[in-house]
Amino acid sequence: MAITYGLDLTTATSFAYGTNYSGYFESALYTVGTNLTPRTFSEIEFVLAKELATGEGIQIKYRVNLTDTWTTIGTYTFTSLGAITSYHEPSAIPPCDMVQIRIELLGTSTTTPQFKYLILR
Repeated sequence: MAITYGLDLTTATSFAYGTNYSGYFESALYTVGTNLTPRTFSEIEFVLAKELATGEGIQIKYRVNLTDTWTTIGTYTFTSLGAITSYHEPSAIPPCDMVQIRIELLGTSTTTPQFKYLILR
């Protein structure tokens, strides 16, 4: 069965590395505020389990409901940031009562970023 999206294990010893940000995962749709008191995020931070390598990158997107299209927060690559294991910047997410996050991975034919976690402050 050919899968054309998401993160997929092709065999017990071989992973299909996502290239061109084709490997991704999505969080649940989290309630973070209310319509009367939406949540404001001031900072976004992500941490990797190993240093970002040549040819690797991650792209972080969000949406505030399940019918919206994904909006890109940022694209973080080895070329732009170097061999990092963590990064933070001001948040681009508008005040909202719900939020869902999508992490897209850019790998090579043999490696992929090892995403550990994301924090919204």
